[in-house]
Amino acid sequence: GKTTNVIPLGVVSIPAYITSQRNDLQNVIWVGNIVENKRPMLLLECAKRFPELSFIMLGDGDLLDEVKKTVSSNDLHNVTIKGRVPNAQVYEYLVNSSLLLMTSQYEGLPKVIQEAAQCGVPAIYFNEHYSVDFIQDGVNGYEVNSIEQMVDKISFLQENPEIYKQLREAAKTIIKDYTWDRLITQYEEYFWEQYFGK
Repeated sequence: GKTTNVIPLGVVSIPAYITSQRNDLQNVIWVGNIVENKRPMLLLECAKRFPELSFIMLGDGDLLDEVKKTVSSNDLHNVTIKGRVPNAQVYEYLVNSSLLLMTSQYEGLPKVIQEAAQCGVPAIYFNEHYSVDFIQDGVNGYEVNSIEQMVDKISFLQENPEIYKQLREAAKTIIKDYTWDRLITQYEEYFWEQYFGK
């Protein structure tokens, strides 16, 4: 029953030049453990709907073989599965991407959305059971509650490259408030208050 402020997790600052220069939708990326909760099959559903786009999946997990079989049986030539890659390499893939899809049913604070935003890559995520506090819907990303809504947003961004560009720029701007060099002060103040009182 105690009311308290939430201090968000942060992300390490990266050099400004490590950002996507894409102004249109071409490459869609998905990053995570390939397990039931992450619902990787929803990415494949999007890939079926958008054969003209490239879809990249990073990660490993229990459903990897099933995902590969689905890609093969549906001739999804626009899907590339990279498996598990080192954390530093994730940024390399993000920089070459246009959009991040987060299909998870449940999440805490998805750090990869922060990392994508730093690279100028906006995200679309399912908000059924959680919300991402730094995503302002329609400003620096989108929250949806169905695969149809996700598909609609992708189509909308394809048809409106200027809005996509605005989304990308807003993602880079807003994430600056969530870098550790800015957030650490809030943590210091919180622990100071807990230890010494107000």
